Amino acid sequence: MVNVYFGPIPQRPDSVLVLQFYHGRLIWVHNVKRKWELTGGKLEPGETVIQAAVRESYEESGAIVEPSAISSLGYYVLPTGHVTAVVQAEVLRLEAIPMTSETDDRRLLFAPLPDAEQSFHDHIYRQIFQHIGWPHE
Repeated sequence: MVNVYFGPIPQRPDSVLVLQFYHGRLIWVHNVKRKWELTGGKLEPGETVIQAAVRESYEESGAIVEPSAISSLGYYVLPTGHVTAVVQAEVLRLEAIPMTSETDDRRLLFAPLPDAEQSFHDHIYRQIFQHIGWPHE
């Protein structure tokens, strides 16, 4: 199991995972090669975590996110050494998913999708949801 660490990121991460909330609902995206997942991706050269979160939010879900609406939650390290920053973002508005996206649909939900519908089964999402107290009881 991959552990999620909540707090400052000790190094420049390789990628970012973005928990996007829109009116209290979490945005899930359907990856055309996998299943349902949260938005995220690799940082481009010279890009900050915040810049990557803004870019990935739009590219994968059509979400418009202001940099000031993003807060850091922590990070996780895959067995390969790949470091992913975890952030939370409040979405300002939603536009159409770009035609060039690797995703083809989105869902806005008040609760997690069943594990069988998710792309990944490494318990990362579960740890993050527990940390932020989502879904709200």
